[in-house]
Amino acid sequence: MSRQATSGRQAVGILDGRLGAALALFSAAEIWGITALYDSARTAIDVELRSLVRAPDGSAQVLDGNRLMPYMAEGSCGFLIAASLCPLIAQHIFEEFSPEEFCTATNIRTVANGGLHLGLAGLVLARHLAYRNSWVTSDFDRADFHYQLALHTFAPKDSQGVPSAFLGGQGGLRLSADFSTGNAGVIRTMDIIDGRRNQWSIFPGLEPLSSIWAN
Repeated sequence: MSRQATSGRQAVGILDGRLGAALALFSAAEIWGITALYDSARTAIDVELRSLVRAPDGSAQVLDGNRLMPYMAEGSCGFLIAASLCPLIAQHIFEEFSPEEFCTATNIRTVANGGLHLGLAGLVLARHLAYRNSWVTSDFDRADFHYQLALHTFAPKDSQGVPSAFLGGQGGLRLSADFSTGNAGVIRTMDIIDGRRNQWSIFPGLEPLSSIWAN
């Protein structure tokens, strides 16, 4: 059995679960015009939606054992990101849960990581894409994001005394510059937020697929 890319006990979400498969199926349906693939994608989403619950704060989150998961890779914010990447998915995801319920989860700031897949950057990106798609009326607070991100950032100095900045990695256990938990994912998130790259670029190499839904 292959090792999951995320920390959850169950394979749910964009990276490990059927949500990512649904994105691929919708893409294939558009590219090759195979109508049956739309049904397969919707079935995959239905299975993923069963993992969602309404938390006490009114947010939609993935229930993983005793944990509520709001993150991009294995939580409810991944649903917002998936829906923004492919509008066809949005119509299906929002039948049972509203965009506002998903966006409430993006307000969570007690997180162990500042990165994209399992931390703060993914929550902020989900909120921004929901705002860009006019699903909610307010974007994230940039000053709050920068302040919170600083809490997850370390600034070691090299032998010449020159400082650099690294995120604390998953759980703050190591300095990380990788795409999942470290600097690279945050840089790509900022690129998208500032409009320098389109939103497909959170999955490197898939940017050309965005032209399918450009109109």
